[in-house]
Amino acid sequence: MFVQRITACGVVVLATEANSGPARRKAVELSAFFERLRQVLDDRGMSQADLARELGVGVATVSEWFTRGRVPNGDVMLRLPHVLRVSGHWLLTGEGPRDQERRRGTDPYLLGARDAVAYLARCLDDVTRRFGTEVVPPPPAGEEPEPEVPDPQG
Repeated sequence: MFVQRITACGVVVLATEANSGPARRKAVELSAFFERLRQVLDDRGMSQADLARELGVGVATVSEWFTRGRVPNGDVMLRLPHVLRVSGHWLLTGEGPRDQERRRGTDPYLLGARDAVAYLARCLDDVTRRFGTEVVPPPPAGEEPEPEVPDPQG
């Protein structure tokens, strides 16, 4: 069963009663996320087309978030707070301060993404140290690479 709730930022959302299932709670969380997203767009005077352009995605993609409840993919979700100048935590949960802190590098979601990229860079460096930097070009399209046959003459 759903009940109406007003969040700290004044957005009316549907909340679930304690005895409802996880699927309903997830639907309510997504609904609240899209309401916060819609509110920020209105406050910033941005259209869905403006948001799509800033994120480098299609207008239809952004439209589907609102009309079909599709969730932005991980990469886009990480860029949303920066583009909208809001806290990633607030955008996802509705908790904490809405506006992005002015100090660089304080958004926990952005910090997590940076940590992941740094980890991948370290892994690539390790692979390069172990196996060298020689780049083997891929075979032309449609052709299978020829298997390497050891020279019997040695």
